[in-house]
Amino acid sequence: MMAVTLPKWDKVVAAYHPDVINQAVNATIRKSLMKTRTQISKNVRAVYNIKAGDIGQVVSLKKISYTPPSYYLRYFGYRISLRKYGARPKRVKSTRGWRTGVTVRVRKDRGRKLVKGGFYGAGGWPVYKRVGRGRLPIEKRSGLAIPQMVQGKDQLALAYKFMGIEINKQFHVQLAFYQRRAAGVL
Repeated sequence: MMAVTLPKWDKVVAAYHPDVINQAVNATIRKSLMKTRTQISKNVRAVYNIKAGDIGQVVSLKKISYTPPSYYLRYFGYRISLRKYGARPKRVKSTRGWRTGVTVRVRKDRGRKLVKGGFYGAGGWPVYKRVGRGRLPIEKRSGLAIPQMVQGKDQLALAYKFMGIEINKQFHVQLAFYQRRAAGVL
């Protein structure tokens, strides 16, 4: 949870109608959270080899209450298949001859790594690995979940810093908009 103080709040409360202030504060928080969500996505994609659409599928903006204004970003999702981390086939030598293995690149600051014993499934989509020798069952291989990527200390610190700056910018824009709207200009 994050608390934000706006400068000269007493003067704002004295100068504007309470409905205008409440609408402006709600719009400010909502729009600032939407921009923060985009910034979090950019920060995660700078570190991990993942697409924006994969992050967008697991995040939602929820309103808790209108008065007092309360919103939150919710990241919920399961582990992502290794196929989404830029999986590529690679010829590798095994004890039974040459096989087609799989390499992935999970983090952008590190190189590609071979998934030991990994192979493509039917249609080439998931990456599988046998859990034993011979004809034993196979299991789907996966990497990190998006919430695990977002929960890093540096990711949250960047998000809080961005949100603190963005709220001050957005509040003045929204206050002017709702004041013009209340006056009937819009």
